[in-house]
Amino acid sequence: MTNKIQKYNAERQKNSAKISKLQSRNRELDRLITEAENTEIVALMRSENISLEDFATIIKAFRDKSGAPLIMPTQEVLDNEE
Repeated sequence: MTNKIQKYNAERQKNSAKISKLQSRNRELDRLITEAENTEIVALMRSENISLEDFATIIKAFRDKSGAPLIMPTQEVLDNEE
């Protein structure tokens, strides 16, 4: 290989490493955002004394009105998160 090709390959590998690192950080940020959003939701529910069942009813009513599909986690999924 010529020196030029080696230089391009080295730069490409360096860029790939940076991209991988940034993608990893973005996944971590997505996790932190979701965690913060969930914490805010729980705090709101507790401040308003809303039970999990009432919250599910509220969300279902909202989804029914807006036409958006409702995807509720199974109890097994909820148990695994704790």
